[in-house]
Amino acid sequence: MLLVGLSLAPVFGWPLTNDDVSKKNCQECSNLFLGYIPLDLSQEKTVKLPEPLNDLPETFDWRNIDGENWNSPIRNQGQCGSCWAFGAIGALEAAVNLELNDSTIDLDLSEQYLVSCYPGHGCEEGGHAYYAWRWLDRHGGALLESCFPYEAWDVPCEDKCENWENLLVPLGDYWTARDSTDESIKQALLDHGPIVADMAVYDDLFKYRGGVYAHPQQPDEPKSDINHQPVIVGWNDNEEC
Repeated sequence: MLLVGLSLAPVFGWPLTNDDVSKKNCQECSNLFLGYIPLDLSQEKTVKLPEPLNDLPETFDWRNIDGENWNSPIRNQGQCGSCWAFGAIGALEAAVNLELNDSTIDLDLSEQYLVSCYPGHGCEEGGHAYYAWRWLDRHGGALLESCFPYEAWDVPCEDKCENWENLLVPLGDYWTARDSTDESIKQALLDHGPIVADMAVYDDLFKYRGGVYAHPQQPDEPKSDINHQPVIVGWNDNEEC
């Protein structure tokens, strides 16, 4: 899989708690939580993640560093193919906390701004977190959620607040890496904070409720099955995740 970060790997799922999802059959689920478009690696420069020079801890979690959670709250993308926007914004919000060395800032940035204003990348078209960061970088930065709240459909871009140009948050460096080892990914998490990753979502994931998710074919899923972008926040060697 491909990794994208701010300043190809295993990904292990996340808990689903929305009752509306559990009541749907998985043909309907294909319209939920997805929206991934592959990155054109022939056109993009990738970085090589360095291997760690020292032993890494068995567990690490940006949600609990000495009792502090450096991630922003989990959000629901609804019935909109906007996983790429939520991945991009989720990693960016955590990067703001880390850059300002304050886990409590939790700046709330707008996914709807990407869904509605990034041409050709709405709920139906999908997108990729790396492309999202590049577009934000070239257009002044990410927008505050209060200016353009999330509605999970292709709201016209003109619906954002009037003074939106004064509410943009500029980006720093961003990158993409592939063919990375588990250890180099762990080191990148330590060095850069939460990272967006590509993963394949199958029907069984929509019944997931907790613990470590592993699809029966893992790690042999074809790259063509990749259709989702979550954010990696840590690891646990004891649980093989």
